[in-house]
Amino acid sequence: LSSWLAVPAGIAFLEGIGAQRLRARNHALALAMAETLAAAWGTEVGAPRSMLAAMAPVRVPGAPEPSWEAGRALRRRLWEEHRVEVPVMPVGDALWARISAQAFNVPQDYRRLASALPALAAGA
Repeated sequence: LSSWLAVPAGIAFLEGIGAQRLRARNHALALAMAETLAAAWGTEVGAPRSMLAAMAPVRVPGAPEPSWEAGRALRRRLWEEHRVEVPVMPVGDALWARISAQAFNVPQDYRRLASALPALAAGA
């Protein structure tokens, strides 16, 4: 029942900061952090800025094989070893991390991902 009981507080929070303001903040954070990750990893953001909202795909560096199994293994290791949660999936000839931004995310969250993922991907 906790999710039902939390709804009024969630609505009050959103009304307090404004939905439009929160969407704009999440959009800006997702774009900035996608570009930061791509630069740190020497890879790329997988879509034009105009197509992104609060999520963005970033190519994983040095990943061995673009398979669902490799993506799941990398995601599991990121969580188990670094407490970083990010979907990792194959698209074409690469693995991609799909980052997202929400009210509780801060740039440090993405810096943890930036430092943790390359070593794990190379050893996956």
